[in-house]
Amino acid sequence: MDSRATIAYGLLWGVLTVYALLAALDFGAGFYRWLAGLRGNAEARAVAQDFLNPVWEVTNVFLVLLVVGMEGFFPMAANIFGTALLLPFSLAIITLAVRGAAIGFSHLSKQSRPLFEAAIGVGGLLAPALLVSFVAVSESGAITLDAAGGVAVSQALLWLSPLYLALALLAIVGVTHLSALVLYRRALRQNDSAAAFYRSGAIHSGLVSGALALVLLLALRLTTPDHFAALLNLWPLLVVIAAGWALTLAALRQSPSLRGSLIAAVAEIATWALALVVFGMTRLPWLLYGHVRLDAALTPPAMFTVLMVTVVLGVLRLLTSMALFYMVLLRPAQPTGVPGVESAAQPERERTLVTAGR
Repeated sequence: MDSRATIAYGLLWGVLTVYALLAALDFGAGFYRWLAGLRGNAEARAVAQDFLNPVWEVTNVFLVLLVVGMEGFFPMAANIFGTALLLPFSLAIITLAVRGAAIGFSHLSKQSRPLFEAAIGVGGLLAPALLVSFVAVSESGAITLDAAGGVAVSQALLWLSPLYLALALLAIVGVTHLSALVLYRRALRQNDSAAAFYRSGAIHSGLVSGALALVLLLALRLTTPDHFAALLNLWPLLVVIAAGWALTLAALRQSPSLRGSLIAAVAEIATWALALVVFGMTRLPWLLYGHVRLDAALTPPAMFTVLMVTVVLGVLRLLTSMALFYMVLLRPAQPTGVPGVESAAQPERERTLVTAGR
């Protein structure tokens, strides 16, 4: 296979991996904010609300970059996947737009509004379930090409294939698991009740995600045996992934501590990143399983060079901006020392101390 095709694919899959991890924190935080509100846990809701900043909408730039990069590097994909994914991606875009608007309006509102909370929470689960259709449709057999290059889509296989259902369920549970780990660490600095809420969520979603990973392997064996065989050939990496998952749960089951929460969060984020990379590697050399290979769909050499330089520079610029946004806007709440300026998520006892010291 052409090495240029592998490089282009690796770059785009890397963008997809970064987006999946960052978006998971955003989607899951919205869900837990809604869930904590439904359960009347004001402390846990405050932690998620403090984390759920509109700056997370910047992560959608990675999604745009992925679509533009696919169009540029593999132009044949525009007709194939644009036709096949018109419905699920349209629904995903609508979901992201409604959810983003709800986040913006909720930050402007002086009180909690159930409609905004539901849109943020449900949207955080629906969006990843719709977006993974891109991966499923390329391997589930839902797309067929005729001799003239026409694209035919089986809606039944698109929505009801074992591979899509397994991926959608794993995506939903995955976003709740990763976000719970990060929110648990933040909650440890603020409130014991909130920390217990997120620790419980992280443990339960972690157990379910492990079971769903096995279901995904079974679905892959039924749907795409060659992909399943390629995964088994990389069994040492699968062992590392399983070990990372086990380490995360072991760290969570220890007594609550900042060190344990850090180990759990880092181990699981690294585990998911490795799992996504391994899954992407073993899809090669197919763009559309059984029909279109990567090297056959690659753009001409001149366009490849221009796109590679542009995309690499764009990714570096984007990662720099995201790091700056995180450092400035998403740090855990701390006393400012400025009269009249306090965080909504700051524990009541710290507010009292700050006020008394003024």
